[in-house]
Amino acid sequence: MLRVLAYQAVWPEVLGLRPIQIVVVRDPEGKFRDAYLFTTDLGASLSWVVATFARRWSIEVMFKASKQVMGIEGPQHWCRESIEKLAPRVWLMQSVVSLWYLTVGHAVPEAESARRNLGPWDTEWSLGARPPDCDHGRDN
Repeated sequence: MLRVLAYQAVWPEVLGLRPIQIVVVRDPEGKFRDAYLFTTDLGASLSWVVATFARRWSIEVMFKASKQVMGIEGPQHWCRESIEKLAPRVWLMQSVVSLWYLTVGHAVPEAESARRNLGPWDTEWSLGARPPDCDHGRDN
């Protein structure tokens, strides 16, 4: 069980005098650090704020893989249309690769080799996991 408390405040350096809702989440057993969540939706329920924050982790992982593994920031584009097309295409490719791995790819011999080399923060289908002989210029 977690304890949750909400209050409204203003944060002048960020939003001027526009009020925000601050939600504090505390684990009375002390296993987790306190979390301080902010929303501009003053009518949002506490459960919605906490659940929305919890769901964001998969999005953060996707952004990290987009930048560090897929190189989404690498291409240099000179027009707005190219920039707007890049992210959806990279994310579609990530989705296709993940779907392939979850349905078929986990059974290929290279997948077993990659699983043996997973780091402590990798998941089995992490885009960063790779066979040991395929370092692509990155440090192992």
